[in-house]
Amino acid sequence: LLRWKFSEKVMALDITVGGKDLLDLENLLNDVVSSLAKYEGVKGGDAVDFKGQTKPYGIDNPPFPQEENESVENYAKRISRHFHSGLLNEFGQSYLNAPSSVKKALIDFQYNTGGFAGTKETPSLNSALKNGDYSEAMKNTLDVISATDPDKNNQKNVLKGLATRRAIEYNKTADDLNMPKINFAKLEKTPEGNARILYKDKSDNVVLDYTFETKGVHTKSDIGSFSPMEEELKY
Repeated sequence: LLRWKFSEKVMALDITVGGKDLLDLENLLNDVVSSLAKYEGVKGGDAVDFKGQTKPYGIDNPPFPQEENESVENYAKRISRHFHSGLLNEFGQSYLNAPSSVKKALIDFQYNTGGFAGTKETPSLNSALKNGDYSEAMKNTLDVISATDPDKNNQKNVLKGLATRRAIEYNKTADDLNMPKINFAKLEKTPEGNARILYKDKSDNVVLDYTFETKGVHTKSDIGSFSPMEEELKY
């Protein structure tokens, strides 16, 4: 599900790319779109992120309009390219040097959030990515799991489905970054009514334990525990 807030603009780093680089980019964008099809559906319908409806490939508030006779799949790929260009423009060589799995996860993150990385909303993620600390950058995507809750005066509240999506993308980078995968996650409501998300690896080490100060659990979200590794198999 998209929450875009930027208008279309040309963003490019002045670099020279060869044929292999262009092929790698096309393969990367194809991988992103393939995941979007699984997360969001190719025809719209029931959303994975929450109990509700979504549009094909999650294209709800696009940064630019669909072109005449452009397929939805190609439209989603063009939007993904837009966010790739934005990351390249914002983070330069540190983004370019990231493993493909990290680039893919970051494009998915941008597509889903409307481009949070690189804004004041994500200072820790921005710092980690600029410094080439990709493990820390991925960790800082794990708590960006809220969406507008129409039943709570459009307040931003936390979705278990988004936590699942972030954990799956995190795990896809784990081998490249030599870090353990998230094996257990749990979304719960604290006695004060706030949302708390907990992620652990298979050795029961805490990857992230975060309680939201001003956000509760989304009214259309489940609570409880889940295994991101098992959830990934459903896609």
